[in-house]
Amino acid sequence: MKNRAQALYDQARLIPDKTAVVFEDCTWTFAQLCDRTRSYAAGLAQAGIKRNDKVALMLSTRPDFITIEHAVYVLGATLVPLNILYKGHEVVQALQTCEVDCLVIDADFAARLPANFTSQCPSLKNVHVFGMDGFRGDPGGHAMPPASAASRPMRRRRLPWTAMTCR
Repeated sequence: MKNRAQALYDQARLIPDKTAVVFEDCTWTFAQLCDRTRSYAAGLAQAGIKRNDKVALMLSTRPDFITIEHAVYVLGATLVPLNILYKGHEVVQALQTCEVDCLVIDADFAARLPANFTSQCPSLKNVHVFGMDGFRGDPGGHAMPPASAASRPMRRRRLPWTAMTCR
C-alpha cells in the first residue's frame, strides 16, 4: 500500500507541471511541492528525525503545513497534528500523551508555551519554531534543543532548512 509521500512522488513524476497547491497568490506544481518536501525531509532527517518518530505539527494554514506533513511521511515518521487553538498547557499535555519526539510550531503559537515546557516532555528531542527572523525579517525555521532542566536556557540555532515562501 502506498503512503501519501509515495503518492506525491508518483504525481510529481506523472504530472510534474500540474497545479498541486494554491494559496492566496501562490501556486506550486507537483514538481515544486515534491522538491520542497524532499528539502524539508532532509532537514528533519539532519535534525535527527527518523522512522517511527512522532512529529507534532502546529502551524497555521499555509503551504508549509502541506510540505512538512509530506516530509514527515517521507521519513516514515508519524504526524501528530495539533489544534492551533490549544493553549500552552494543552499543547504540553498533547506532547506528553503522544510521546512526541519533535515539535514544529509557528512562532506565534510557541509564545503560548510555558517557559519550562521541554522539561515536562521527556520524549521531546527537537523543537522547530517557524516565524520571522528577528535580524533580517526573513521567514525561517529555527531549532530550539530541549533543555535537560528547566533552569537551563534554550538556545536558538538556524536549521539546515528554512520555511519556503511563495515568490
